[in-house]
Amino acid sequence: MHKPDYLLLGTIFFLVILGLIVLTSTSIVISQKKFGESFYFLKHQILNGVILGLIACFIVSRINYSFLKRSAITIMIISIMLMILVFIIGINHQGAKRWLSLANFSFQPSELFKISIIIYLASWLESHKKNINNLNSIITILVMMLVPAVLLVLQPDISTLAIIILISLIMYFYSSAKISYLVLGSLVTIFLLATVILISPYRINRITTFLNPDTGTQGISYQINQSLVAIGSGGFWGRGYGQSIQKFNFLPEPIGDSIFAILAEEFGFLGISLTVLAFFIILKRGLTIASQAPDFFSQSLAIGLSSYIVIQAFINILSVSGLIPLMGIPLPFFSYGSSHLISTLIASGILINISRYTKLVS
Repeated sequence: MHKPDYLLLGTIFFLVILGLIVLTSTSIVISQKKFGESFYFLKHQILNGVILGLIACFIVSRINYSFLKRSAITIMIISIMLMILVFIIGINHQGAKRWLSLANFSFQPSELFKISIIIYLASWLESHKKNINNLNSIITILVMMLVPAVLLVLQPDISTLAIIILISLIMYFYSSAKISYLVLGSLVTIFLLATVILISPYRINRITTFLNPDTGTQGISYQINQSLVAIGSGGFWGRGYGQSIQKFNFLPEPIGDSIFAILAEEFGFLGISLTVLAFFIILKRGLTIASQAPDFFSQSLAIGLSSYIVIQAFINILSVSGLIPLMGIPLPFFSYGSSHLISTLIASGILINISRYTKLVS
């Protein structure tokens, strides 16, 4: 056993601390307005997200990753059962049933499911690697995705479904699958997602807003336009910590999906660059760990987990910057929400775990 990847470990802690710093400033206004205290959201993020997440991160970083391989099916079944439980006793919020509540703690089973599907798929790909270019393999993967896809569409949580499918295709590609099968899987995925989008007016509005952001500037295009104002006003150095204007009830979802815009407004291009660089480091270290990991399961797992963190980060950054349609994906380590933060730290912990069984050569 070797030492953990300290560069990866340091980058993760940097993003956790920076995320709390940005959330502190961003959440003060809305926290004071809703609860009469300035640090309500910060306290909840620390108690229910950071502390629990770091404990989970430490535990999974110390347990041999082979345990995950042996438990892949069990973890997957538990995740699907929790997803089904959402429809029975879940919390309905703004027309969506995505949360379970235990005492004063609520969480999204779909966040746990993202990790579960990566673990299960890594195990499945290893056991079927010799037959990966059999047409039955891509059909099997598509069938495996059917149950969770239906559950996510019913919640509805199409953004999570898109992320899961994208990560699965990346892992499938890494397993040396034929390009023709990847194209087939991608086309089926695009067709199904397009169908789901076209039957939902608010998703069509997101496409319309992306193609023509000047349409409905006080309506459907309001969020993206306010995000661009925040990003543009930050300049190179930013307005300064705590000096955001958009967080004063101008920008929707400032502590959630749009928190990157506040980061840009207060810390400027310099802050954006450091944040993007940190996510690139996670990607680079994840790929390095995968390339030198001792077996195919750990290699595939490292690819899936690093993709899980980085893809969500860049989708959030690109959508808030108006470069792709808004998708409602939180920014890892930054956006308010204990479920997403805990899941991200679990993914980080497993990556660190794999690095401890890998003699890394940078």
